[in-house]
Amino acid sequence: EEALAEKNIALAEKILDEENSKGKEDTEEATPENKEKLNLIIKIKRKWNKLSTKQKTIFLVILAIILVGLIALLLFLALKPKEEEAPKGNEEISEVVPIIIDNYYYKDGKLYFTDEDKKELGSYECQNKDDSLCYVGYNSNDSFDVPKLLDNENKELTQRLPIYEENYVFVYDNKDENGSNIKLYSIKDEKIVEEYKEVKAYADNYIVVKNLNNEYGLIKLENGVTQVIKPQYLYLGMIDKEANLIARNNKGYVVINKNNKILSSEFNSTFEIKAYNDNFVIAKVANEYNAYNYKAELIDAGYDFITIKDKYMALVDGYKVYVKDVNGLKYNESAINLKNKDYVKTYVYDKDSKLKETKRSFDLDLNSENVIVIVYDGENDPVYNNLNILTATANEKYKYVNYFDSRLYFYKDEDKTELIGYYSCANENIIKNKDEEYTSCFVAKDTMYEDNDMATESDLNRKSMIPLINNRFVFIADGTNNVALYDLVDQKTLSSYASVNTYTADNGNKFSSYSTNKEIPIIALNKKGKYGMIGILGNDVNTKYKFDYNKMEKLGDYILALNTSNKWIVIFEDGLETEGFSGKIRGYNKNHQYYKVVINNKYYVYDENVESINTESYKYVELYDDYYAGIDEDNMLNIYNYNGNKISSTEVEIGNYPYYKTANPAFKVKKSSSGFIVSVYNGKTYEDVNVSASSSNNENPEPESPGTEEES
Repeated sequence: EEALAEKNIALAEKILDEENSKGKEDTEEATPENKEKLNLIIKIKRKWNKLSTKQKTIFLVILAIILVGLIALLLFLALKPKEEEAPKGNEEISEVVPIIIDNYYYKDGKLYFTDEDKKELGSYECQNKDDSLCYVGYNSNDSFDVPKLLDNENKELTQRLPIYEENYVFVYDNKDENGSNIKLYSIKDEKIVEEYKEVKAYADNYIVVKNLNNEYGLIKLENGVTQVIKPQYLYLGMIDKEANLIARNNKGYVVINKNNKILSSEFNSTFEIKAYNDNFVIAKVANEYNAYNYKAELIDAGYDFITIKDKYMALVDGYKVYVKDVNGLKYNESAINLKNKDYVKTYVYDKDSKLKETKRSFDLDLNSENVIVIVYDGENDPVYNNLNILTATANEKYKYVNYFDSRLYFYKDEDKTELIGYYSCANENIIKNKDEEYTSCFVAKDTMYEDNDMATESDLNRKSMIPLINNRFVFIADGTNNVALYDLVDQKTLSSYASVNTYTADNGNKFSSYSTNKEIPIIALNKKGKYGMIGILGNDVNTKYKFDYNKMEKLGDYILALNTSNKWIVIFEDGLETEGFSGKIRGYNKNHQYYKVVINNKYYVYDENVESINTESYKYVELYDDYYAGIDEDNMLNIYNYNGNKISSTEVEIGNYPYYKTANPAFKVKKSSSGFIVSVYNGKTYEDVNVSASSSNNENPEPESPGTEEES
């Protein structure tokens, strides 16, 4: 650094010498300012040379420390993470705080009126020459839950009535302190326009007035005095920025518009109306808050407080907040917690009428995506709780279940009022419209394992969402190939499977609730690729068949399974099993004495001792009580007894149509007095063919082993 300084000083000296040696033609460039700067550098150099080596070292060390500190500060400011702004609602949440000001002064028996700039507008000659009995009137307060104003002694403040159009002012001027009338005075005309018993002023120059006959009406002070609603009601009140009003007639409270049209049914006259808008009327009944629609139908009831915004309401129970809409649809199940009970916003002013403090518990706001509950604690920044509108409306199509904040909530009733418990999803559901289904984490559907001839078309095409079982157990598909059996009462996962089949009847994939005192058998595939069966009985879950099987499915009334030896067996209700078959069993006759088995894509008929009744193989076999029908490779049908002998006199040609898993199989066979009737499907209807019985009584030859089934 010292060498660099020496180099710069030498350069400066050179430049200065060049400037001094220039001729007159260059004098414009060698300005006094430039010479002064260069001379300053020379002076610095001389002072630097006078310093000792120690002094120079100390100076350079201090300079280096300062430089390092500056670099560190700049790096800190550049790399400091920006604080994320809290997601806010509409701009109207930024409040306009009421300002407490006076718009007049009293002097020598007169009121002098002033505008916002304290410019005098005119005067009024007081009848009562007492400044405590002659003044600009105060606004009367309704009982609505609107922001309150308190002074520094926690006494309620009322705002002075404004001066309208720099002309109209409400003056209190009575003979004594017991007088209560308020005069509407024209400053410009210097005369009393009207006299009232009560005045309530609102935004947009609307004023509710109570006349001397104790009747309420509505006027507007804009371009003069306009009577909007003539005095006729027992009560009339309004909340600022609302289009409608609350009126009371002889029948009760009603909502009216400014054209005096009644918009609602009557509400009980004993109610205390606390809030309303275009969707709700909130009333305090027996010290509890209730929410009603315009038909005076109860939406929800029994809360400590209710506030509303558009078609949404925040329901407060102590320190807990729940949000619903005008249809009673829930927007959260887990409560939003409050820090205090200042439900109604309160502004506290000091002795100089300056805002000292704002007390509030929460605000309700919304944007295009969320209903927002903003929670305050008076010390820290507010907390924004976003309740997704799309998620809530998507829940509307389900009964017994809701999804909020990566949780599935389950209820005892269709209307979802009595909560049983919840399941926390590992995979979040994301939807783009309310008609979409939840796919990442929702109630599981049955997986069809059946691949046999006894499974019907309707069985295989079932749309079966597994119901809530006994108000306790649910199967949740949470992610891919993951079905959790969850206990809502004990709040725990009992087991997890790759898939399950509860054999629920077709319910159109609509979630429902099912309770029974009988055991529900359920086939499941575990995560290791093994099949087994569990049973749900009452409040208990047990294992019926261990998860040791390579395949398992329902075969008619029984269970078909592929055991660890790769043999197919049928398991009966009492737990007894058949011997193992090398080929897959596709069906059995009524008394399950005979089985049709597929080996190498060909059908054979076996008895219960796992012995083939003859050597013949078939393209397809259908078993009946005491005979069976066999189809050969040429689609010709013959009928046989269970000794393996052909008992039909003639063959019947069968069309190329499905034999099973259809409502119209390729053929049907039934006995007749002379033999058999074979009904053959032609694609549209059945044609009956009479087949006489054969007289042949040939003995069944010794069967040969048909071989083993090829692995798929």
